[in-house]
Amino acid sequence: MNLRSLIPGRRAAFIAAATLLIYTISYAILAFVAPTAIETSAFAPLRALISGVADDSAENNGRVLQVGVIEVQLTETTPSVEVSGAIEYLEKIDVVSKTSGRIERIFVNKGDSVKKGQALVQIERLPLQLQATQQRAALEGERAQLKLVEERYEKARRDAERSWQGIARQETQARELRAILEKARSTFKAREIVFNAGGISREEYENARTELISREAEYLRAKKDLEILTVGYRERDLQARGFPLPASGPARFKALVDFNTQLERAEVEVQRARVRSATAELENTNVLLRESTIRSPIDGFVAARNRNAGEEVREGSVATPQEAILVLVDIARVYAAVTLKENDSTKVKSDMPLSFTVDVFPDEVREARVKLIDPLVDSKTHTMEIRALLENTGLKLRPGMFLRGRILTGTPRKMLLVPSKALQPREGDRATVFVVRDKRVFQIPVKTGETVDESVEIVEGLKPGDLLAVDKLSLLRDGLTIEPIQAESAPHESH
Repeated sequence: MNLRSLIPGRRAAFIAAATLLIYTISYAILAFVAPTAIETSAFAPLRALISGVADDSAENNGRVLQVGVIEVQLTETTPSVEVSGAIEYLEKIDVVSKTSGRIERIFVNKGDSVKKGQALVQIERLPLQLQATQQRAALEGERAQLKLVEERYEKARRDAERSWQGIARQETQARELRAILEKARSTFKAREIVFNAGGISREEYENARTELISREAEYLRAKKDLEILTVGYRERDLQARGFPLPASGPARFKALVDFNTQLERAEVEVQRARVRSATAELENTNVLLRESTIRSPIDGFVAARNRNAGEEVREGSVATPQEAILVLVDIARVYAAVTLKENDSTKVKSDMPLSFTVDVFPDEVREARVKLIDPLVDSKTHTMEIRALLENTGLKLRPGMFLRGRILTGTPRKMLLVPSKALQPREGDRATVFVVRDKRVFQIPVKTGETVDESVEIVEGLKPGDLLAVDKLSLLRDGLTIEPIQAESAPHESH
């Protein structure tokens, strides 16, 4: 055979191999960058050629790749979000003393259950008892003084009434003396006329004059006494002190008596205030005596005991729970406190149901209702806290127990769910999957929706009845011939 005749054939083979290599590289790049582009007719010959080469290789080796597949189906599912968290107490009480003193006895220990009103701590009572005795004696003294000033006030009112009556008598007497004076003047004038006419002697005239002078003196004394008696009972006296002067007799009389007993009445008010103050001090000490026996304000458990008998305590609140004598928690009802991803925060509303289990009771599913939703999102973890309230029947749930569950966020609906492992790396709501048609796999893009357990909702790209590859995805290539093997169904369930 002539060697020169082989050269053109080798050149043609080389050109064909180079062309195949260029198409293969282009196909691989487009399969990675734009998977849909390889479906075009321009690459159909190359796809067929590559598939043929792969098939020939598999057939030459005597093996076809076995791949697990499932049939995509619609499943009725309730939308939900998965959460985890811990059990927390409904209420926590820091037990402190309302009085300073020494602890005589603590009646409970950490872990004990307590009832509302049960005695927890006894603070020393002797200093308060001595103080109460002193205050009781002081109160009795103030009450005796009050009785004295009240009697003085009543006497002053009686004196004022007598003065008012004396004024009335003096006014009557003054009017009578004035009438006598007027009569004496008339008599003197008549005698004076007769005397001037020579009808009577000078002695009789002088006697008449003396009588007139005497009557004038009596009237003036009565008038002066009346003026003295009316001091404090005059209209101008009341007006000067701002007292209204009623027109009626009884009301006017009462106003005048009140005006003339102001000092005594003020003394009574001052003393009554002193009695009230002493009574309040004694009552405050009695309250402290009652509060020296510290009682439980709730039904619950002793979460911590930080003090012992003999230690001194101060009255008032504490800065930290560690400074309290005892710490009580109410767990008759508890919160299921869970964290929610920021992306799911808009789905959860108040009163939505939460189903969960705790690790120590994995077979017991519990139900709660969302009550508190934290309005803030943690900027570091991008999560927010949700609290659901439930009855703690049998007090089996204890604060700190870890829980796992889901919050049901919608009504049941049919969803196209596929195992999350069947999806290629996702970016937002986009991913790709391998579907099986005529024992060949094809990579197609899909749009995802909600996540349910270990499955993902497909909203675009698949339809019920499609066969989906669920394993050996890293070995699959578009158009590869495989042997489908029925795999187990996706681990999702209806809620």
